[in-house]
Amino acid sequence: NVDPLDWLSQTLTRIAKGWPVSELEALMPWNFKPDAIG
Repeated sequence: NVDPLDWLSQTLTRIAKGWPVSELEALMPWNFKPDAIG
């Protein structure tokens, strides 16, 4: 039950801010937490 727009927005924001490659698994939709956007 992931809202695709919320997930994509959070993911792209984190990538733009320099999300570490070693933490890539945390960006997958099954790890999405809507209250943790940013």
